Amino acid sequence: MPPLDALLGLAAMAVLVAKALSRQPVRPVQQASEALAAAGASIVAAKRGGRRGRPSVIDFELDGKPGVLTVSGSPISMIRFTVRVPSAPLPEVTFRGERGPDLTAEALGVGGAVRFGNAESARAIYVEPKTARDAAGRLLASGSLRAHIEAVISRRFRVCLSQEGISAWGFRRLDRFEASEIFEIKRSLEAIVAEATSAA
Repeated sequence: MPPLDALLGLAAMAVLVAKALSRQPVRPVQQASEALAAAGASIVAAKRGGRRGRPSVIDFELDGKPGVLTVSGSPISMIRFTVRVPSAPLPEVTFRGERGPDLTAEALGVGGAVRFGNAESARAIYVEPKTARDAAGRLLASGSLRAHIEAVISRRFRVCLSQEGISAWGFRRLDRFEASEIFEIKRSLEAIVAEATSAA
């Protein structure tokens, strides 16, 4: 028969294993909601996504203005965060930063994006699709609007305008999620909407 100390040790280990197995992992939507609230946002609703890849959705308010953060992905990998703010329909344009293959694609005359440079800015903005060149050019002609777009894409988020409004999305590891970054992106989107709609 095993010594009493050994039996007690096995029992203690069994209890620890049982607790570890019963402990639910922190879900991305839960962590994001708590971070937003701790940083000063009011959480209106948080709906956990279902199966089949449907994202979780957090409705929140900041500075008295509504916003939506959708969260999709596994907590053990990169998670896609999408920020949305209310907006009237806008031209179908996506703005993003430069990627590795872009320069090669330009040299070969292929690819689905158009590069917009600026003598006053070292940051290039790429526009998708190519057919959105004219609409994008009109928007980027405004220095302040371009600055707001650059503020978002500098964080490796894309700015997406569409008939459904405006949003920005990017990937982050859950342990690198920062509510302050989401707030800054939200404010930039609101500024883009205000200027784009007033100029329309």
